[in-house]
Amino acid sequence: FTDPETYDSPNEGDEENTPSANNDSKSKTFRRGVTLYCLVMAKAAIDFDAEASNLLNEAQMLLSSSNDQIILAYMEFLTGLFLHHAASQVPVRLRAITRISSTGLSLNDGLSWNEMCQSALNLLDQVKNECWFDPMEGVEDSDEVRHLPLSGHICFIKGQVYELIDSVDQALNSYVDAANFYRIACGDENMYVASVLHRMGLICSLRTEFHALGYFNEALSIRKNLLGGNDHLVAETLYSSAIVLARLNRYEASMERYHEALRIQMAVSQDSNEVARTLAGMGICHYNNKAFDLALTCLEGTVKIRKYRVSRLTDSAELVELYGEECSLGSDFYNLGNVHMQMGDYAQAMQCFIQSRDLRWCHVGSGTVTKILEKYFSETTVDEDELLGLAHCLHNIGVMFDIKKEYKRSLPHYEEALAIKNAIAGFSDKDSMSLVNKVDRDENEALVLQSLHKDHEFPRINKATLSASVTRQKIAGVYVKQRKYDHALFHFSHALRIQRQVLGKDHFRVGSILTSMGNALRRTSTPSETAIMCYNESLRISRLRFGQNHVSVASALFDIGNLHDSNQDFSQAMNYYQRALSVYKQKYSQQLRQRLCSGLEKPNSSTDSETPGTEVLSTGDEIVVAGDASGPEKQIRDQYALVTKALRNAKRQDLISRGEGTNCIGDTNDAWLTFEILFFRFVEMLSTYVVDPAQTVMLNTIESSRRRIESAAAHAIIGATDALDYQFQLLLQE
Repeated sequence: FTDPETYDSPNEGDEENTPSANNDSKSKTFRRGVTLYCLVMAKAAIDFDAEASNLLNEAQMLLSSSNDQIILAYMEFLTGLFLHHAASQVPVRLRAITRISSTGLSLNDGLSWNEMCQSALNLLDQVKNECWFDPMEGVEDSDEVRHLPLSGHICFIKGQVYELIDSVDQALNSYVDAANFYRIACGDENMYVASVLHRMGLICSLRTEFHALGYFNEALSIRKNLLGGNDHLVAETLYSSAIVLARLNRYEASMERYHEALRIQMAVSQDSNEVARTLAGMGICHYNNKAFDLALTCLEGTVKIRKYRVSRLTDSAELVELYGEECSLGSDFYNLGNVHMQMGDYAQAMQCFIQSRDLRWCHVGSGTVTKILEKYFSETTVDEDELLGLAHCLHNIGVMFDIKKEYKRSLPHYEEALAIKNAIAGFSDKDSMSLVNKVDRDENEALVLQSLHKDHEFPRINKATLSASVTRQKIAGVYVKQRKYDHALFHFSHALRIQRQVLGKDHFRVGSILTSMGNALRRTSTPSETAIMCYNESLRISRLRFGQNHVSVASALFDIGNLHDSNQDFSQAMNYYQRALSVYKQKYSQQLRQRLCSGLEKPNSSTDSETPGTEVLSTGDEIVVAGDASGPEKQIRDQYALVTKALRNAKRQDLISRGEGTNCIGDTNDAWLTFEILFFRFVEMLSTYVVDPAQTVMLNTIESSRRRIESAAAHAIIGATDALDYQFQLLLQE
């Protein structure tokens, strides 16, 4: 600031320079304004509360008449800092309806949220014009070195404001400048640099996880060195980096950081928002890695904390905080329902989805979906995130009824979910549900061909676009089960258009839709060439993604053969059946060899296409329906038997069509196929009745020996017989 001595009263006796009462009053006003400024800075370092805001307003009034541009610039910086803080405290879902005035946040008077952010940027730019250090000049040579720390703060706050308004590139540039200023002012390792690196990690986590992880690791190292291993800022970086590690499929490393963050947070409070958030992150990470038991434990914990926090806030005046907690609780209920669904506990899953649905329905205004969407299109007060969450819940409730084969109850839920997703995705009226009954077969065929060959550019691709295609797939699946194939093709075609645009033409899910479309086309009066086009494109994608010898390739080959078979083109059918059989034979023999040699250790093979025993959740995850699903080994065996039977039948029909007689033995190839089938059955029986029981006995013996040795170790007495027995059992297993 300006030198305080220039505002001291002159010495008594100097009559010429004796200040007037007016000047003395201005001096006192200035000093009080500066003192209030310092007090506001100190309070802002602790909390931006109402008292600090009132003191800031008073300081602005006292210093408004000052001619010192540096003082005024510092006041503008502080005002910009408060505006940024106020904007950052508004949840994303409330930014469209929130305003700020001199009395604080409101819904009626004052600046809008966007105006708030823009005002903060304008104030910071004005400060930059008055107080700025040029990093190209040397620290010793520059007269503006006193502005070095403030220059760093200006860049840091501007980066945060740009981050709020989703200007990612500008935010990163500002953060890079801030880090450079802080390093010049305070050295390479300081808390300011760590904070900047943490923010850069958060931004990069939306783009490139590897860069984000590098920033988080550097920030974590600095914070641990300066604060120790038990500070809440260390826990914050641990949590953020754990999310990035989970996205990079580094499951163990991610869980290590989650656990370390949770330890620090629980030492402060066991029912804090941070603890609930970390438990939710751990649950999602376990879920994505198929550790459903662990996911269930974590998500039940976070739901318990969220319920407690909601109950504590229900009768309070903290409506924004209560709304945020209810939104988090709705999301946690939804995730918990997905875990129950994957574990086959459908009653608990339905209960969780209903609780999540009810919370979100209240948040978007209640009433019917049609009324909610009318409000969504006409106003800005509908929370889009909660609206999409409601659609996810409705979709998964539809899946529950699908599992129960209650299609009349599942279809309305799917349709409501699709209506919401279409509205958020910005799809036009021609994609709406009401047009399904108007599409005739010729138009349907044209729609199918258009989705196969024409690239579609959507006006925008957002969080609801791909999810809408998933719901369309489920609706199409219901129509297939109801034998309404034209209705199914309408939805399959729209789903294919979306997924080709969003995921790419060569994605395996695109191949799955094409197979489903081919199956539906076979059951309509549409020419078979269209179905063959779908199957061939699915075959191309499967070969490209998985190679020649994958079961999805064999499945596509079988589908094409089956279509030729139904058209009585038996020679072509046999060609495709034989190619499919060669893949299934290879997979079946591998499984039998693995089973024969390894006993109870079953191979982990699976297909990437949706099978009759799976259901697709709103997020695109697949669940295996209990009771309908079979293990991969049984699936391969059944497919092998199915293709073998189809091949034999096609050979027989081909001989009949050519007027040649058939006999019970057939040709050499048929005899060899019969021998092959008998040999596979013999090996399977050998594994079932000889190898598996022997392996079971051996593993039980090893487990018994292990328990005896552990029991002996607990008493510090291990006999030589026990040790030799254990070594022998290991050798026997090998």
